[in-house]
Amino acid sequence: MTKIIFGAMIAAMLLNSSLVQAEPANKVIGGWTCEDFIALKESSRPVAVSYASALYHKAQPSQTGLNVKDIETLTPEIYQACSKIPQHSFTEVVSQEWDKFKKHL
Repeated sequence: MTKIIFGAMIAAMLLNSSLVQAEPANKVIGGWTCEDFIALKESSRPVAVSYASALYHKAQPSQTGLNVKDIETLTPEIYQACSKIPQHSFTEVVSQEWDKFKKHL
């Protein structure tokens, strides 16, 4: 009996920890804050950066978008910037970091 209770407690803890790592639910990426970006699993962050970059470049069709190498380079920079200002708009941080990156090309 105690083994069943102990097993149930372990299962509940594992389920709880996976829910903490859940993605921001039902939010359009254009409305994300940096806090939403920080909450993502590390493997999902480059995808979010690419979507936010596409939104940013939608208004500027003459600009080229990010390639995979650029996304790999910018994702940690965006994460650091977002860590400093978690309530700030994620897409604004992406556009600011993209502009900084673009100047160094």
